[in-house]
Amino acid sequence: MIDKYILFRGKDFIVNDKITIHQPTLDEIFEFGEQKYYSTVLSLVATPFDYKVQLFDINIDYETMSDYELFILLFKTMPIDCTSILFGSLDFNKFELERSIETNELYLFDKDNDIIIDKSIYTVLTDYIRCINFFKRTMDVAGNSHTKEYLIDKERRKMSRHNRKNFESVLIDLVSSVTNCEQFKYRYDDVWGLPIYVFNDSVRRIQKIKDQGNIMMGVYTGYVNMKDIPEKSLNWIGSLE
Repeated sequence: MIDKYILFRGKDFIVNDKITIHQPTLDEIFEFGEQKYYSTVLSLVATPFDYKVQLFDINIDYETMSDYELFILLFKTMPIDCTSILFGSLDFNKFELERSIETNELYLFDKDNDIIIDKSIYTVLTDYIRCINFFKRTMDVAGNSHTKEYLIDKERRKMSRHNRKNFESVLIDLVSSVTNCEQFKYRYDDVWGLPIYVFNDSVRRIQKIKDQGNIMMGVYTGYVNMKDIPEKSLNWIGSLE
């Protein structure tokens, strides 16, 4: 369970005495490069479902691979200049693949710095990185081979379209939106110091407040029946989950 006090205070998350994850601010992300940041994050938290096309092309069924096995396949493709915003001096390219004699499980080992990343540590890393970026784990199982082929072909077409498009910032639109909302207390010139989790939480909290206000307006005008509204939708101070 990730401590939300650490998230809201923007503190670095100490995984162990060897690994710490930094929670970047908006300013740090823009200085680093938003496209590079999100590309790195998506690689770190990827599931086999996200890589179904690439895995298919090397004759691997994405439904037979675990998230951790995919990470082992990808970790060497993450240079330190991409991961430094999150992991500082930790360099994935210094790790080598080892197998535990006791458990027979694979793990990564940086012998120069005596750092281990096993399945349990990997899970902590990815849970935290998903959390601060408000990403959900993506995974799906096709009902049959035809559905699987359809999903792979659909994703291949999507990738082709994406490769032809220029990168479009997501954060700029969010910053523009919330700094023009009466519920948001930061201005365009001081919002950049917010940690990414705090900013993402604010965006979603404002949306929840606005949704609740719209629902109540519908109730008051008689267009919405209160009995049809889930209780969690009426409580704007409730959980965002």
